[in-house]
Amino acid sequence: MSKKEIIIKADDYKYPSLDERKEVIKNYPTLTSFGFKYKSGLESLINDELSFDDALKKENLYWWDNCLLNRFGTLKETYIFMLTSYKRGFNDDYSNCSHLEIVNRLQFDYFAEIFYYYFFSSRDIIAQIIRLYYKINIKENKLHFNEDFIRKINEVKVKDSSMAFLKATKVASEFRNGFAHRFTPTISDYRINITEEEGKRYLNFGIGNFTKSKKIVENIDYSLTSLITLIDELKQHLINE
Repeated sequence: MSKKEIIIKADDYKYPSLDERKEVIKNYPTLTSFGFKYKSGLESLINDELSFDDALKKENLYWWDNCLLNRFGTLKETYIFMLTSYKRGFNDDYSNCSHLEIVNRLQFDYFAEIFYYYFFSSRDIIAQIIRLYYKINIKENKLHFNEDFIRKINEVKVKDSSMAFLKATKVASEFRNGFAHRFTPTISDYRINITEEEGKRYLNFGIGNFTKSKKIVENIDYSLTSLITLIDELKQHLINE
């Protein structure tokens, strides 16, 4: 049986129209950074207002917060492209997609993967802000938003909020790792593997399972809600200095 051949050209890819953007962003949640005010560390030291460590902390909280705001902007743009591609429609099975559906599906997979990248990048920047605010003794390039890091947070409510967020985004993390490091979750899995049971080895054949796009969209929306909850709860404890 011959396979269907589809040729995709550059002009097949379309940016979201103004109407499509409006449709998507009307339900997009509002993400705001912490709002730390700028204070020159050098000025604080010259005027003998703060210690060296506190002057460093105060200025750099502003810059990390600015970085977080930038991530939130790219996160929103990626979401618009991802959901627009989803709403344009496609068959979840690549082999059953029409020419236009293939374009929509390829763009959906691409922007879903990029969304998870910016989502967890935002999470890691929040970890940097927590590290700096509470003066946690971990080097910037060694910091990971995981249980080991969370256990080092002295403020109990911040620790609890961070742990709740970590658990709430476990599936999102699995999707992100699937896109970035493992077998792409939205592609049919026909891989074979070997299992052992009672000293015998068995060969198992994949049956083409994959994660449907609807589940990815639902997880992305849930992850955004979890992120907003984390930010709102942290704002109650990370004082706007």
